[in-house]
Amino acid sequence: PHAYLLRGDAKLGRSNEYKALFDYEVVVQNFADSEVFIDAIDRELEIATRYINGLRRKFLGLRIEGSRLLGEELLVRVQERMPSSGMAEQAAITRADHYYNRRDLELASDMYGIFVENYPQSEHATRARTNQIFANVARFKGPAYDASSLIETNELIDDYQAQFPAEAEKAGVTVGLRTRI
Repeated sequence: PHAYLLRGDAKLGRSNEYKALFDYEVVVQNFADSEVFIDAIDRELEIATRYINGLRRKFLGLRIEGSRLLGEELLVRVQERMPSSGMAEQAAITRADHYYNRRDLELASDMYGIFVENYPQSEHATRARTNQIFANVARFKGPAYDASSLIETNELIDDYQAQFPAEAEKAGVTVGLRTRI
């Protein structure tokens, strides 16, 4: 397992992160009891974050192939392989933020909800609650459409204000937002 990890690191050092993933996967799938198992998953998380943030895969020596979906898949794998760990927490918030930044608001709202449910004591939990509320508000398209996201938002606002009144005030989740809704 050490040799696969080192070979993956060498490939990663030469900017061949996609090829490095194959070596890291060998470690993860075949050597789960190894001491480098966690290191391999950490490297996959790093590559996934780079892919999600816009790094393209190499094709014929040029970075022209999109890799966003691969990055999303790697984040899911990190969460599955290391549940309830700091890496899983980082993968979950990275994925939720990615959907929020892409304006895929339904997925963002769902991911933030899952994050708050799984990691209520996280340092990112208040931001996740706030972004979930704003994602739900932004999902509403007008009075002629389904208002279920606004109904859910009212409940989220109640919970947020009851549990964290100072943070809710600071984030702008106040009576004014409820009135607007």
